[in-house]
Amino acid sequence: MENISVKRLYILEDNIIKTNLADINLDDTYDKYDLILDKVFNGEADDIFLSAYLDDVSEDDKKEIFKLARKYQDLCFYQGIYDNWLDSPYGVTALQPDTVSQLLLNDYDFIIRLAKHKDESILEFLRKLNNTKMSKESSIIAGLRSGFYRQDDILEEVIIEMSNENGKYKNFSQEQKLLLLEEPQDILYRKNDKELELIPVEELENNLRTSYDSNYSIKEILETIDIKTFEELLDIVNGNLQNTYKK
Repeated sequence: MENISVKRLYILEDNIIKTNLADINLDDTYDKYDLILDKVFNGEADDIFLSAYLDDVSEDDKKEIFKLARKYQDLCFYQGIYDNWLDSPYGVTALQPDTVSQLLLNDYDFIIRLAKHKDESILEFLRKLNNTKMSKESSIIAGLRSGFYRQDDILEEVIIEMSNENGKYKNFSQEQKLLLLEEPQDILYRKNDKELELIPVEELENNLRTSYDSNYSIKEILETIDIKTFEELLDIVNGNLQNTYKK
């Protein structure tokens, strides 16, 4: 994926700069990459945007996927605002515009991956992460991908299941799901060396039920407790607090 990321940016640079020399200050690095990103996110570079997720789709499907991805491109930017693109990566500061551009385009490629499902509810679910702790530190997509060590297969699976009202996480409320996504390690997955192993939802639910020390079903517990109690239960499951929840 790293090679395609580098190649993607090179192709965009080569094509967009050549065709827009009159509109760009080549001595200003920010200006150069701002123009490239502007063309990408305005849909003027769809035909040259390199994505492994589009290799097996028709031209008509590509147009539909890009149209949906553009509708949710704000998920790539800090506070959802394009002008904040330089501040959008997670956990890093003072990066050069070319490096930030490459990271942003990788994040946009992940939105394209999700848009390929042609199910808008998947991306609409991610919009609900606005105004969470994650959204105050980076773009939504950058925060999510960083939280899953950029192992997008596992992240995609979790997002699809959470966005489905009848999916594996159906017992959790919307607010509870968002909290799960904010601190996913040892809650949604285990990290073994460099690989992530998705924790079965049944195991997560059993851990929460055990931590609450109740005879109620996990569904009843999740429907009854407030969000502060849910956070405390997550801390117990994650090992940040000891023993069981004190009612």
